[in-house]
Amino acid sequence: MAHNVGYARQIFLNLTSWRTEARRCLCQTGAVLARHKRRVPVQQKVTKYLRKKVPVISVFKEMTVKELASSMEKDTKHVISCLRGLNISQTVKKDSAILDINVISEVCHMSGVKHRIIARPSSHKAVAVDHDVYSRPKASPSICKPRPPVVTIMGHVDHGKTTLLDYLRKSKIVDMEFGGITQHIGAFSVTLKDGKSITFLDTPGHAAFSSMRGRGAKITDIIVLVVAADDGVMPQTIESIKHATQSQAPIIVAMNKCDREEAEVEACKRDLAEHGVVLEELGGDVIGVEISALHGTNIDALQEAIITQAEMMDIKADPTGAMEGRIIETKTEEGRGKIASILVQRGTLNLGSFLVSDLGFCKVRRLNDEHGKPMKTAGPGQATEVVGWKELPSPGAEVLQVENESQMKKVIRKAHEQQLREEEEWNAIKENRRSHEEEHTLKVKRRHELGLKQYVMSLRRELGELDITKPTEDMSVPRLSLIVKADVDGSLEAILSCLETYSSDLCEMEILSSGVGEVGQNDVELAEAFDGIVLAFNTKSSDKVEKLATDCNVLIRKHNIIYKLVDDVKSILNERVLPQIEQKVLGEAVIQKVFYVTEKINKKNKKIPVAGCLCINGVLDRSKQYKLVRGSEVLHVDTLYMLKHFKNEVEEIKDNMECGLAFKDHGVDILEGDSILCYEEYQVKPEITWNLPF
Repeated sequence: MAHNVGYARQIFLNLTSWRTEARRCLCQTGAVLARHKRRVPVQQKVTKYLRKKVPVISVFKEMTVKELASSMEKDTKHVISCLRGLNISQTVKKDSAILDINVISEVCHMSGVKHRIIARPSSHKAVAVDHDVYSRPKASPSICKPRPPVVTIMGHVDHGKTTLLDYLRKSKIVDMEFGGITQHIGAFSVTLKDGKSITFLDTPGHAAFSSMRGRGAKITDIIVLVVAADDGVMPQTIESIKHATQSQAPIIVAMNKCDREEAEVEACKRDLAEHGVVLEELGGDVIGVEISALHGTNIDALQEAIITQAEMMDIKADPTGAMEGRIIETKTEEGRGKIASILVQRGTLNLGSFLVSDLGFCKVRRLNDEHGKPMKTAGPGQATEVVGWKELPSPGAEVLQVENESQMKKVIRKAHEQQLREEEEWNAIKENRRSHEEEHTLKVKRRHELGLKQYVMSLRRELGELDITKPTEDMSVPRLSLIVKADVDGSLEAILSCLETYSSDLCEMEILSSGVGEVGQNDVELAEAFDGIVLAFNTKSSDKVEKLATDCNVLIRKHNIIYKLVDDVKSILNERVLPQIEQKVLGEAVIQKVFYVTEKINKKNKKIPVAGCLCINGVLDRSKQYKLVRGSEVLHVDTLYMLKHFKNEVEEIKDNMECGLAFKDHGVDILEGDSILCYEEYQVKPEITWNLPF
């Protein structure tokens, strides 16, 4: 082994000597050439060339075999071979073996590379900074203080919920509500005689506003269920009970209209018990109060019941630190900009604070209470109107306060990036859908170019597999395009939820655009481009926009009651439905014998097949259409060339009469036993069925 090592070292020294001698000779040759020719010295070129050819690698202490091989851009087998040539006694079979710095230097020298010693690179990877904002951990009970309870009023439409709210806040909003229905969520505070306050959330009683009632139930402490004693439990009452059960909020039943003669309080209590709401009088744990919202009877008792329930729940919150809350409602007003109502759940909201919620963000410029009066701060359990939003968030979304504008921008930037990724995925889905729609459009265009007559004739070739009593497929499906505008986001959400329930093959409906605010010029132009209409719910449009709509022949349908809006859309859909072709069988005959007669056609005598038939059902009318059926297969569809009873031409053949008939197409193959059907076609305009639980 020692002999082999010595021999290897001698070869290495010989190679080194040869390399030095070669460099010296080249330098001398370059000097000689430089005396004869005025060129750049060859010595500089050779030296520069040799320097370029010798790579320099970075090494560090306690380097492993794998790391050294990676730095030299060679495999680990090369490094292990060099280590064995150096007679290293330590184990070098593993890639993770640690090498001494002197050994590393020898390996580099044997591999023909230069090296420089550096510090070991840091193994810590860069950690991505999370710029998102999160709600704080649960507060310590020692710093929490009592706050006003948040109460949600729920109930069926026309059960007196709005009248109760009117009495509580002493404002005649019931006269402002269209159709007696609250159109969106509102919030207000009521201060009692003992100085305690209650924050009320108002949820609509209309069936279309189910999502808004559920949103109100999620952010509430106590639910007051208004039930009319003369009407009992209704669909929205049952739905409100479900929302309360899911939110695990206690229920207080306010049985309204108890002053009426037709009121049945006991029956109402039994109905509630059947749906899981058992009052204390019947052995349950639900508080019940008999009231009259119209006359104010027992309203004080209802408020005391709410305060008693809140004290039993020990409702507290942390008033310190950054504000956390929920978006109640959003809207856009001319002159004031974008506004959102917020329920503060933790911390204190001040003027100048920076808020983020979904993609919405703002610097608080103004705080208003339910009466429009300015507020300096808003604490836990209070509802306030925030002015200063750049982008409006969605109702029900969580709203959090950040330290400064820089952090607010980082949070929004991350939210936009997340939305962009989701949009890219959604765009891929829409692209696939668009390709399918284009293929369908080409088929519809082809059917339209063929025309009704040719298209129906092409369908008749397949009538053997179809029932002629069923309507045939229409040429194309009409479409109604909508642009929806509403006064507030909650109303818009409810309208879109209603429109999404529509499904019919008679006429398609698509929503091109939806938003909050007045009807604008862009809305009219978009409706014109797609032959659509504009639905304006409880919002306005300027005279300029009205004139543009008239010039563009665009309808702007204005409504302030949601079920009337839906009925209007339904009537427009029915107007666009295309008539369908239906077929009615008039008579049926069986071929008993086939014979041929000579007829002069185009000045030539020609034998044509005549079917001797027996009419077994209905009437055979010569002016109608006929089809030849063999078994279950329709062989031919045509009109008649002749219809005779014995030797007389007739216009019709009645039941149990014999006749001879021939098709206009004389080349039809008819056999004994075939059936001949006489039928007529007529157009029927179907009506769309779209029922909502209003």
